[in-house]
Amino acid sequence: MDTLNEELFGAARRDSVLGRVADETGGRQYELDEMERLVEDLSVSQEGTTVREARDLWDMPILFLLLMALLGGEWAVRRRLGMA
Repeated sequence: MDTLNEELFGAARRDSVLGRVADETGGRQYELDEMERLVEDLSVSQEGTTVREARDLWDMPILFLLLMALLGGEWAVRRRLGMA
């Protein structure tokens, strides 16, 4: 059985693979009776924290110029085809 089919159809838990992934990524593997601890660990973990930074279009002139060029190009094509 090739790897893809084994992954899609072999739904059995493979502890050796899960343990290796946890070791290589700095994580840990939880058993069913440790679920309360999982919730605690997730709530205090700083891993994967995302900070969103919003920027106005005006603060990125290259994107603004690209947008203007696309709009101008669309207008020119429509005018040439008699659609404007």
